[in-house]
Amino acid sequence: NDRELGALALSHHSSKDTGHQSPNHEYLPVQLLKTAPYLFMAAACFTFGFLATNFGFGASSASFVETIKAAEPLTSAGLAVGFGLEDLSENEWSSLFCIVLGVVFSTLGNSHSKTAAAATATTPLWQSIVSCTIVMISNLCF
Repeated sequence: NDRELGALALSHHSSKDTGHQSPNHEYLPVQLLKTAPYLFMAAACFTFGFLATNFGFGASSASFVETIKAAEPLTSAGLAVGFGLEDLSENEWSSLFCIVLGVVFSTLGNSHSKTAAAATATTPLWQSIVSCTIVMISNLCF
């Protein structure tokens, strides 16, 4: 029993004078032992996400990486709907549509500048695909 393990581990903290059992907050180490693997998995996932984002910034321009990162809510919603974890309401679908519009406007806003055309001409397609893949992996981690 987890309570017995917690009581054994914390027996030196229990009050022997009053004869009361140890309060529930003294079982905290047992609860932490149960949740620690989940905390470490979440920490590893977030760490890998930030690492992938930084690699994405190193592999491509900041504007390209941020445009792909803007799709993070789409990635999360797509996975949740795809795995049947969530059904999106009409308001959530309209919010996702607004995100798509914002990404499209952001992309079109830079399409006529000379620096964007020069940057696109010098970036090979394979490098853009690799950068996009790295950033999408970071989106999956968050």
